[in-house]
Amino acid sequence: MVKKLTDTKKYIMIAYIVSLSSLVSNYSKMFINEGLAEWFSWIYLPAIVPGGAFFPIFWMIYDIVLSAAFIIIILRLDSLEFPKYNYPYIGHMILQFLWCYAVFLHRQLGWGLVIIVPYTILAFRTILVYKTGDPTSGKLNYATFAFILYMAFVNLALVNEHGLTAEVYM
Repeated sequence: MVKKLTDTKKYIMIAYIVSLSSLVSNYSKMFINEGLAEWFSWIYLPAIVPGGAFFPIFWMIYDIVLSAAFIIIILRLDSLEFPKYNYPYIGHMILQFLWCYAVFLHRQLGWGLVIIVPYTILAFRTILVYKTGDPTSGKLNYATFAFILYMAFVNLALVNEHGLTAEVYM
């Protein structure tokens, strides 16, 4: 059953989105900064892999765009099947956390690939789901899909160059 959304419920949902996104973004940035300091800046980076400053900035932009897409759905609809849009959002947050944790904090490039493949599928599926709620939200998710697809290629290039675990030899 679809329930009518009151303004109070909309504000609570928006607070939830901003809080979850901020929490995951903060931890992801922490993992990235730790990896950049410990190992990432010391390894050979293939041409497709950006410099270290790219990752914290673009993951933050990614979180903002993904959250904005979800917030637009909440603001534009009078009624909402919350789980329909929330489950993909939570999936993005969990997979972002896990990917940054595995790749940057633990140098596990192989596990990064294991995580990024379903993440790419989820990002594409999110476009389709969010488009049903609001066309603008679906279009915003094209940017998130492109970013996750690029991260998959970056992860693949790092695995191709360094193997399943990045080792720093000094």
